[in-house]
This record gives sequence, C-alpha cells and structure tokens, in this order.
Amino acid sequence: MINRTFIKKAEELKPVLFTETRILDGDSRLLQTGDEAVYDFGNHYTGYLEIDFAPEGRHQDAPLFFSLQFAEIREELENDADAYNGWISRSWVQQEQFHIDVLPAVCRPERRYAFRYVKIRIISTSSNYSVRIRQLKLNAVSSADDRALKQIEMKEADRRLDIVSCRTLHECMQDVFEDGPKRDRRLWLGDLRLEALADYETYGNTDLVRRCLYLFAGSTLEDG
Repeated sequence: MINRTFIKKAEELKPVLFTETRILDGDSRLLQTGDEAVYDFGNHYTGYLEIDFAPEGRHQDAPLFFSLQFAEIREELENDADAYNGWISRSWVQQEQFHIDVLPAVCRPERRYAFRYVKIRIISTSSNYSVRIRQLKLNAVSSADDRALKQIEMKEADRRLDIVSCRTLHECMQDVFEDGPKRDRRLWLGDLRLEALADYETYGNTDLVRRCLYLFAGSTLEDG
C-alpha cells in the first residue's frame, strides 16, 4: 500500500549528493591485444568512471574492444568471474566489456561502481594500431558531508579502525542508506537501524534517516 503523503515527505528530504573528483594520469605504455593495466585510486570510492583513450599507429581499421574489472581489494582482480558458482547472482560482479568504434574517445560507463582498483584489459585492437590511456577520471558520490564528521578522541589503533568504519558508512550514504554500494544497493530496515545509529555518532545526517523512515512508512504491505 502506497501512502502518498509519506512518499512526498520522503522526496522532499532527498539529498543532494556531494561529488569528489579524482583524476589519474594514464601511463606511457602502448597497449595492444592481450595487454592489461591496473590503476589504484588510493581509497574506496563509489561513483562514475571516465577513461580517455587515444590511438597510436597507422590507422584504426577495427574497433577497440576492452574490458573493465573493478575491485575493492587488489586480490579481487585475480578472481575469474566466469568460474564463480555461488548462490549470489554473478551479475553483481563488477566486470564490463565495451567497444569503441572511433578513437580518440572517452568511455563513460553509465553504471555506478564501488571500488578502489580498476583493471583495463585490451581484448582486441588490430595489427595496425595500439591504444594509450591518457587519463582516468572518477566522479565519486555520497550524501555524507565529511566536513560534518565528528572528531572523537581515541587510541591510535581504534582511530585506524574508525577511519575505515566511517568510510564504509560514507559509501553507503547515497539517496538512501544502502546496505552496500557494491552489491544489493538497496534500503533494508535492519541495515537502516544500524546505519542510523552509526550516523548519529558520526555524520549526524538525520534528514537521511527521516527520509528512509518515510519511505518505509509510505510503502507498507497489506498487513501494515
């Protein structure tokens, strides 16, 4: 059952996402069929990637065919997605393939990714040309305002844990409190309670908590 009043209140509380732009220069290597390049953005981010490709050689007589693999830890890049056989859908694996017909060009995948590392593998070019990655640009998004993050005195070992914990919450704070920005990417009641409790002690974004509660209140089942 949809309660339009509560849904309207939830939409009025929809946050404006903060954007953080990170730019990495591509290396000077020329990449051909079978070559790979791995890039490290230095921290965990949730957002949208742009890759600037340029051709080198005689002429581009065939499309550039390449794959992207995103990873939160470097060891993840060694996993073979085709060999995965688990109860969680393989469609959640952050791995994509693209064709670019005309170079130079900037590839802008529409999908949002959660990652630190990205591996670019050249599946095929042709014998007449290679490609150079000129730049990678990441537009990371979150509704968490790092300027509002509360500073608490603690031991150094606890502080290191706290940094990772706050970063995890930061990445989950999107249009709603997501249960995770990489897989599922949905609002769940149990996750909301834990994230709200953590938010009260860190970012203090109570409007996002209210928005999520209104979404639940506006979308009840038949039994209430």
